[in-house]
Amino acid sequence: MTAQPVVLGPGQGWQFWTSVTHGTVKAESGKGHFSIYESSPPPGGPGPAPHIHRSYVEEWLVTEGPGN
Repeated sequence: MTAQPVVLGPGQGWQFWTSVTHGTVKAESGKGHFSIYESSPPPGGPGPAPHIHRSYVEEWLVTEGPGN
Protein backbone atom coordinates (compact mmCIF):
# COMPACT_ATOMS: atom_id res chain seq x y z
CA MET A 1 0.00 0.00 0.00
CA THR A 2 1.39 3.39 -1.00
CA ALA A 3 0.74 6.35 1.29
CA GLN A 4 -0.91 9.36 -0.29
CA PRO A 5 0.64 12.79 0.34
CA VAL A 6 -1.19 15.17 2.66
CA VAL A 7 -0.88 18.92 2.19
CA LEU A 8 -2.39 21.22 4.83
CA GLY A 9 -2.28 25.00 4.74
CA PRO A 10 -1.82 27.44 7.63
CA GLY A 11 -4.42 26.85 10.32
CA GLN A 12 -5.61 23.56 8.78
CA GLY A 13 -5.35 20.37 10.83
CA TRP A 14 -6.37 19.13 14.27
CA GLN A 15 -5.89 21.92 16.87
CA PHE A 16 -4.97 21.52 20.54
CA TRP A 17 -3.76 23.70 23.45
CA THR A 18 -0.07 23.42 24.46
CA SER A 19 -0.33 25.44 27.73
CA VAL A 20 1.41 28.32 25.92
CA THR A 21 -0.35 28.56 22.56
CA HIS A 22 -2.54 26.57 20.22
CA GLY A 23 -0.81 23.86 18.23
CA THR A 24 -2.00 22.22 15.04
CA VAL A 25 -1.26 18.65 13.96
CA LYS A 26 -0.18 18.90 10.33
CA ALA A 27 0.71 15.22 9.74
CA GLU A 28 1.02 12.05 11.79
CA SER A 29 1.76 8.39 11.21
CA GLY A 30 -1.21 7.23 13.29
CA LYS A 31 1.08 5.06 15.42
CA GLY A 32 2.85 7.80 17.36
CA HIS A 33 6.15 7.30 15.53
CA PHE A 34 6.07 10.52 13.54
CA SER A 35 4.11 13.76 13.78
CA ILE A 36 4.47 17.32 12.54
CA TYR A 37 2.97 20.19 14.53
CA GLU A 38 2.64 23.91 13.80
CA SER A 39 2.52 26.51 16.57
CA SER A 40 3.10 30.24 16.90
CA PRO A 41 3.86 31.11 20.51
CA PRO A 42 3.78 34.81 21.39
CA PRO A 43 7.10 36.69 21.06
CA GLY A 44 8.99 36.83 24.35
CA GLY A 45 6.56 34.39 25.95
CA PRO A 46 7.58 31.31 27.89
CA GLY A 47 8.53 28.15 26.07
CA PRO A 48 7.41 24.71 27.11
CA ALA A 49 8.17 23.61 30.66
CA PRO A 50 11.12 21.21 30.99
CA HIS A 51 9.87 17.70 30.28
CA ILE A 52 10.93 14.28 28.94
CA HIS A 53 9.37 12.06 26.29
CA ARG A 54 10.35 8.45 26.88
CA SER A 55 8.71 6.98 23.79
CA TYR A 56 9.77 9.45 21.06
CA VAL A 57 12.18 12.24 20.16
CA GLU A 58 10.97 15.83 20.03
CA GLU A 59 12.62 18.33 17.69
CA TRP A 60 11.86 21.95 16.86
CA LEU A 61 12.30 23.88 13.61
CA VAL A 62 12.18 27.62 14.28
CA THR A 63 11.30 29.49 11.12
CA GLU A 64 10.89 33.02 12.45
CA GLY A 65 12.13 35.15 15.35
CA PRO A 66 15.28 36.66 16.88
CA GLY A 67 18.44 35.15 15.47
CA ASN A 68 16.85 34.05 12.16
